[in-house]
Amino acid sequence: DLEQMGPTFVKLGQLLAGRSDILPEAHLEALRRLHGRVEPFSFEEVRQIIREELGRDIDEVYASFDAEPMAAASIGQVHRATLKDGRDVVVKVQYPEVRQLFESDFTQLVGACYSWRPEALNEMRESRRQFMCEFDFRREARVMRQIRSNLGSQFPNVVVPKPINELIADNVLVMTRLPGGSLLDSLTKMATAYAESQGITVEELKEKMKADAAVR
Repeated sequence: DLEQMGPTFVKLGQLLAGRSDILPEAHLEALRRLHGRVEPFSFEEVRQIIREELGRDIDEVYASFDAEPMAAASIGQVHRATLKDGRDVVVKVQYPEVRQLFESDFTQLVGACYSWRPEALNEMRESRRQFMCEFDFRREARVMRQIRSNLGSQFPNVVVPKPINELIADNVLVMTRLPGGSLLDSLTKMATAYAESQGITVEELKEKMKADAAVR
């Protein structure tokens, strides 16, 4: 069970969930559960993290806060909430000590890679760098603001969540809530609709795409 092995292996499982070229569908289906459906930590832990990060209790910051997370994944979980001024937001909370766990796991993985697959060390180090960027919620907020700025004037129909600057900390990120579903679910629906329009199943569509890619 990858969840029991820790956040690093959950993240690796999430990456593998999109690799239909190397894993059978039964394994992919099990790995897809790791996208947003990992076992969450308790609401009391969430309350404590927010208090430590923002210096205020949940009740002082939010008019309402959904104790049940919308999603839980490798490094944290996301909750619906409403601010005191009435704005609907989502609150992203990072798991306690998750950075240290990632560092420890990757140190071991790099050591194993050095012994067994030294030619893959560069890829392993790049994976580590990319993973570690996900822990930086302040960086994520900066990127979000930059994307909003870049797209706002040229693509007015593209909506990007707005980070709430005064509620951003190392382990807490708050942004405006937008209606919609997950990217994975949307892509699945699109693939299903396209396959049906072609009179084939999704599995047949995947095989066709693999064959087309092999020809190229």
